[in-house]
Amino acid sequence: MFLTKKKDQKKRSFVYNLENNRIILKSIFYNQKLVKSIRWNAHLRLSNMLKNSSKTQLKNFCIISGRSKGITPNLKLSRIAFKKYVSLGYGAGLKKHLW
Repeated sequence: MFLTKKKDQKKRSFVYNLENNRIILKSIFYNQKLVKSIRWNAHLRLSNMLKNSSKTQLKNFCIISGRSKGITPNLKLSRIAFKKYVSLGYGAGLKKHLW
């Protein structure tokens, strides 16, 4: 069963809010020109961040059916919904080849 829309939106906003902090801490940690103590403190702060604030914890869902498997990355549609809309003629420049 897929997550509810409100729960998914809450999770995505949480990741989005902490994304800049995570990027800054990672860049400090991997910068070899900085002093080790600064890099170590960045690593500690990064490891103490919540696991839910990572982008890898997000799950892609189809925007029409809510399906979580077989999602096209740039359209955010499942393969089934994509096939349905292309066969109805909604995809400009797309036609049925072999399904």
